[in-house]
Amino acid sequence: MTASRPRRAGGRTHLEIVPDQLVWALYGRESLDPKGLAEQVAHQLAEMRPFALGIGGRIGREYPENNVSAFRRVRVGLPDGTYGYRVVRPDWDAMMTGLRRGEFNALCLPNIDRGMRDPRDLEDLIDLVEQYGVYVVGLTGSIDLTSDEGISSARREVDQRNRESRNISRRMVNGNRRAALAGRHHGGSNRPFGWRSDRVTVNKREAKHIRREVPRLLAGVKPLTIAVEWNERGIPTVNGAQWRAVTVMQIFTNPRMCGWRTYLGEVLKNEDGHPVRGVWEPILSEEQHQALVAVIHPPASLRLPRRGRGSATKQLLSPFVRCGKCNARMCASPRYDPRTRARTVSYRCPSRGTGVVGV
Repeated sequence: MTASRPRRAGGRTHLEIVPDQLVWALYGRESLDPKGLAEQVAHQLAEMRPFALGIGGRIGREYPENNVSAFRRVRVGLPDGTYGYRVVRPDWDAMMTGLRRGEFNALCLPNIDRGMRDPRDLEDLIDLVEQYGVYVVGLTGSIDLTSDEGISSARREVDQRNRESRNISRRMVNGNRRAALAGRHHGGSNRPFGWRSDRVTVNKREAKHIRREVPRLLAGVKPLTIAVEWNERGIPTVNGAQWRAVTVMQIFTNPRMCGWRTYLGEVLKNEDGHPVRGVWEPILSEEQHQALVAVIHPPASLRLPRRGRGSATKQLLSPFVRCGKCNARMCASPRYDPRTRARTVSYRCPSRGTGVVGV
């Protein structure tokens, strides 16, 4: 394929395809692979290799993306300082960057379903064809982004797949809410601190640590102090990380401690207006939980008012600079040099136990 700009005429993008000059990028994706073996993605790539080489050229790079959703959106920062919600796929984004830079001039996908379920991703792919002259094919032969009819067909298929994903998401949300109303616990990669791996039976050793610190927290001891002491005493966390103030706050203010079931961050209420009780053993009483929440999280009426959107940025790079080792958001530390009478700002990782972590 030549590097010349594609010609658009008569509702069709005319690509000058030279089979021997094709440099392929192969992309395979699987949304859910509980075992993490990536077998389905490997099968997709194995089927695409002879298909792409049969058209011509050579394979530049393969992009296997396992256990990644093409539908779920996450919050990301936007250039104007606000936040938006986008589908984030690192390998897909890296591949699209390589195609725009001209590292590859052809792309092979298993089909539209594996490639994308977000209309934004499809529009980016259409731009690659119309503006960069990228040759895009599907293993099923149903992807044609060079004609208006093919683009309309791709948009309809992506819209249909998007609706399917929304229906699945809605059913999962409804099922999770019904399970929460029944008091059943949710899953997760880590068990909650204070319970065994079944998430129902109390871990006596960890529960002892929790109950011992309740009077101290009610007496005014800071969560940071508890975090530092637990690190010094070698009390392990559930994932092996260091204790931080925010982790201690989350543990002692979690309604799970007194047996209440939460859903989307709120305590569920039954038809009588009482909190839904979980199926697990509580560690604290309801009175202890409410007292801890009142001490650690003061009421909104006692908090200082906050103006604008989010927190004010005092140092220029505070929202953006991250550590290259732990990916934590670095803190700005102003310094004053008495000799030169100059004030400088340095950025450092948060100290252990402060509760400042990468988000």
